[in-house]
Amino acid sequence: MDELTLEQLKKSWQSTSVSESRLEETAERVRAVAKKKRKSMGIARKMSRDYLRISLLGVIVMLLALPLYYVIEAPLGLCIFYGIFGLIMGSLNAVFGLYIRNIDFMGLPVVQAIDKALLIRRMQWTLLAFGICLGLCLLIPLGMVFWDLPEGRSVFWGGVAGGIIGLAIGISKERKFFRQSRALLRALQAIKAGE
Repeated sequence: MDELTLEQLKKSWQSTSVSESRLEETAERVRAVAKKKRKSMGIARKMSRDYLRISLLGVIVMLLALPLYYVIEAPLGLCIFYGIFGLIMGSLNAVFGLYIRNIDFMGLPVVQAIDKALLIRRMQWTLLAFGICLGLCLLIPLGMVFWDLPEGRSVFWGGVAGGIIGLAIGISKERKFFRQSRALLRALQAIKAGE
């Protein structure tokens, strides 16, 4: 009876054994998914770091409100608005960068990670639209103040030139941010497609 049981055990073991090639195939798939998830984490970390860096410009804008008031003698209300603009945009960029940093794309299921990446893209557009609207509300009265200065025409056109240069830099940065979020989304979608 013992021999019979041992023989049955051997047969059942052989029938349930998994081929080595199948195990290798599964392990390779798991490694590929892990590599893609690490890539998505790297993209997210870089995007977070870039948003945190750009938030420092808010501090610089706040500090520039002082010479705007004391040197150019712009109205106090406009200088306060200028400083608040820097504070708001710097804070929003910092909070957004920290939000991205705190998302654990490695630990999330792929569908939830894709949802987070889509949310990041929507938040980027919202942040951009808000910044443009708030910036225009600031630039129009600032341009009027520059125009009314005794040497106003040259200061105004210098401000326009600086604005054009700043706009070019800003567009370049925003395009980089949107490329990063698109790469993050594509990396996560590639993981989903591979599953």
